Amino acid sequence: MTTVPKKMSSGFSWDEALFLANLSKEVYQVFQHQTALQGTALKELFMLLYPKADWDIVHIIRNRATTARGLIFKHQSRHQYVLVFRGSVVTTQDNTMASMSTFSSIPWEELVAYPPAYSPKILTVHWFWSVYDSIADQIRFFFKTLSGQLDADDFQHLKHLDPQARLGCLGAIADAGAVRLGSSFGQKVRDSIFQGLQHQDMTSTIESETEEMPSLSLEQSLIDLAPITDALDVYVTGHSLGGCLANLGALALKRTIKKAHLALKVYTLGAPKIGNQAFANFYNQEIGAGFSYRIENTLDVAPYFPLALPFPFNLMSSNSLQVGDYYLGDYAGVGEVHTITGLGSQGVSIDSGGAFELLGGIPFPHGFDVYIQLLEEQHHYWVSLLRPIRSVLGEFMGQLLQRQTTEITEDLQHQLQGLQTSVNELRNQVQVLQHPEQEGLTTIDRQDSLCVSFPRLKPDLLATIAAKAQLINYAPGTKIIRQGERANAFYIIVQGQVEIVIESSNGAAQVLRERGAGDYFGEIGLLSGGVRTATVQATADGPVQLLALDKATFQLMITESETIATQLAYSMATRAINTPS
Repeated sequence: MTTVPKKMSSGFSWDEALFLANLSKEVYQVFQHQTALQGTALKELFMLLYPKADWDIVHIIRNRATTARGLIFKHQSRHQYVLVFRGSVVTTQDNTMASMSTFSSIPWEELVAYPPAYSPKILTVHWFWSVYDSIADQIRFFFKTLSGQLDADDFQHLKHLDPQARLGCLGAIADAGAVRLGSSFGQKVRDSIFQGLQHQDMTSTIESETEEMPSLSLEQSLIDLAPITDALDVYVTGHSLGGCLANLGALALKRTIKKAHLALKVYTLGAPKIGNQAFANFYNQEIGAGFSYRIENTLDVAPYFPLALPFPFNLMSSNSLQVGDYYLGDYAGVGEVHTITGLGSQGVSIDSGGAFELLGGIPFPHGFDVYIQLLEEQHHYWVSLLRPIRSVLGEFMGQLLQRQTTEITEDLQHQLQGLQTSVNELRNQVQVLQHPEQEGLTTIDRQDSLCVSFPRLKPDLLATIAAKAQLINYAPGTKIIRQGERANAFYIIVQGQVEIVIESSNGAAQVLRERGAGDYFGEIGLLSGGVRTATVQATADGPVQLLALDKATFQLMITESETIATQLAYSMATRAINTPS
């Protein structure tokens, strides 16, 4: 059995659609046995039918008067739930099939303002609303208990329900309480209900309001139940008329369970329309884009009910028309449509009552088997179509991402190196300012310092370079440039001494030489266009003061002075020869 992702997200999902379509089928099969099996026996039946499922039935929804049926499933290891409704069926022995005559017999023309919206323009079919309303409290009490939102007003409301609805709600409280507080708590609630019923005359159960209510201690425990902190993912689904109930159920949950982090997603299969365009707009706004899908078989007539008015009848003010047994009106589907196409084959078992029994399938575009079959075929088609495209694109995108990752990594490294250099310079300036005895170092004339290192600089070029040079102070032992960094500046030593250090691949460091005032470093990386070939740091004996020329100023100096360029080239060659490999 396919299942849903661990975390709900927007957008159509094949896994979700197929999983929920199968559950919509299973709810028919489970309720085939409702006359023989009740309560926990139905849950045990599901486990027998699907022993490898990761889901358990945690609550059974039913109302005898309206024949509304549904199940609430919970994932065994996380707070994911499925609320699935059974549609109207015609059952002959083991044959379960939706009856198309059911749709034409629905009083489509009886519309009612959607109660929670309180707007006379938002209209839904009264018949659908009354069927859902017969089980609405049961669903609401289950999820309010689950999310820890029950209060005293809820129990007062419970006392005024008719006995059948009240018992359904108490069962929902017991089942949700068992999820939150353990099976023993749920059993206590059921025992409390049973004890209350034992004290009643069973012929007058309808008249009682309070005797089957849980004890005050249990009631207070439920009121005091802390709100759930985990996200609640609730999928809502149904086939045929069950899909209509799913739409109303999702909308009701969205509007009533607000304090908890409740995520809702709806998939319906072959469901007819349940309201006018204003209702569809209201529904889509409440549920949100990408969280409600109606799966429709284009050969299935059910999703088209009630049929749209043809021109020019659609221009009439009444927007409705009765043609024989069929009602035509201005109705709209809710959610986003996902279409499939095919006659399919609905499984049937026809028993003549004697020794002859026919097993097989018949074309039936509305059947749940057909919807599952067509979804699987469509899924396999797209998988096979996209497989070669994904293979080609996957290799191409992999190479592209690898190149981009390399480029981004290198760029970030260079930016970090530049940032680290700037931070080091600021730190050293702060350290120098903290030592007044070093203040005299900042008064050195820059032109004089340049002349010490490059005595043949012409006066005008000397003045230009001196104006662009930056005077920087470094504390003892501070690293000025690092081996492997990108070269971005040239340094002239004004005062103090530095060490030239070569670092090997195994992390060992070797001091090659020391340099003092009038000497310079950093030209190798700039002239070669590469990275630093060594680490240079201030000696531990004292601070060092440098004149720093950025790359552009250094290029200006060697371009305008052939003598300086020759001097630096000779110096670079000599240092390369004297550097151990």
